[in-house]
Amino acid sequence: MYLQGVRDLSPLHASLLLVPGYLILGFSGPIGGRITDKFGAVWPATAGLAVQIVALLIFASLNLHTSVWLVVVASVVNGVGTGLFFPANTTAVMRAAPRELFGVASGTLRTFANVGMVFSFAVAVLVAGRAIPHNVAFEIFVGTTHLAPDLAGSFTHGLHAAFYASIGIMVVAAICSATRVLHLWRERQSHVEVATAVGE
Repeated sequence: MYLQGVRDLSPLHASLLLVPGYLILGFSGPIGGRITDKFGAVWPATAGLAVQIVALLIFASLNLHTSVWLVVVASVVNGVGTGLFFPANTTAVMRAAPRELFGVASGTLRTFANVGMVFSFAVAVLVAGRAIPHNVAFEIFVGTTHLAPDLAGSFTHGLHAAFYASIGIMVVAAICSATRVLHLWRERQSHVEVATAVGE
């Protein structure tokens, strides 16, 4: 929406600038899966959320005169974070599910992922669109119009608010994941203490 509505790029050109992020995701996803298999799901999931927060902060810094290549950088950073988070999250959910309910767990996970994606778009359009007429926001969303300079500034500030709202949600998720990291660390410490006591 920023690239099309504010920077006046076509839907095709705007999409091409996001391709590097998806390519990085294609490479980082399997790597994230290997890290998850080796170290467990908690660490890569937490790290993935933290990296995605960095990407959102970069997106939130965009303005009317920012180089569009910053969008590529943010997209690549987001691809790395996503590649770490999703394999770990999927692994954690599937390991927690009873074997006879793997299909239900997988379907539920995919449903929540899709609902979350649609919800995030809705929040972004709702928050960013408050700065401009709703019909114009919809036209930007589908790529049929761009904004005049006066509206572009207001819309960009609206996008910043949407990104900050997303950052808030991601910070809560990262904190929840990080508390799981602390829990695992305490469990390992207690196992080490028990093993030491038994050895003595």
